[in-house]
Amino acid sequence: MRALLGSHERLREVEPGVAFQILSRTADAEKELRRSVELQPDEHNLYELAKLLWGEQRPDEAVQALLKAAELSLQPEGLYFDLANADLKLQRPQEALSAFDKVDRFDYKPDDITPEVVEFHARVAEGRASAWNLLGNTQRASEFQLAAVNLTPRNRDRWIELARLYRLLGRPSEADKALQAAQKLGGGKEVPSDHLSR
Repeated sequence: MRALLGSHERLREVEPGVAFQILSRTADAEKELRRSVELQPDEHNLYELAKLLWGEQRPDEAVQALLKAAELSLQPEGLYFDLANADLKLQRPQEALSAFDKVDRFDYKPDDITPEVVEFHARVAEGRASAWNLLGNTQRASEFQLAAVNLTPRNRDRWIELARLYRLLGRPSEADKALQAAQKLGGGKEVPSDHLSR
């Protein structure tokens, strides 16, 4: 009973919309979050609404809330990154590329070499690679995937994806080199062939 009381005590410290989400009362959560957005439209309320809508399988509404959140934010690069990835999941590569461009435009740490910032930049490059691949431009996809690999050369999965793209381009020598790098990072473990045919 004490743990239950403790969780309810903590719920008083959060916004009602978020509290209803925690309690899995999504209809009430949406109502409260929309009310919060009406009273005080800010990136936090809109982001929470976007997460709720996405979880409710309402992606178009979620994307609109996320876009508004990014437009209101003082440091929107993370929100535009989420927006780009949502567009990728919805198979909207042009919109994803546009959002990735905004990530770059608002990036306030373009030359930062801390591991988390480098990883973020690698994810942006990898996302762009996915978008170009969806558009059927495997050459551009491979260029951005190579940028992701160059930023994070110890990431085995990125090497595997680069090998897959090189294979699609008919560049077997470069594909083999990328696969060798992936195998080396995997302790010599073979790369399953289904990884190369996605």
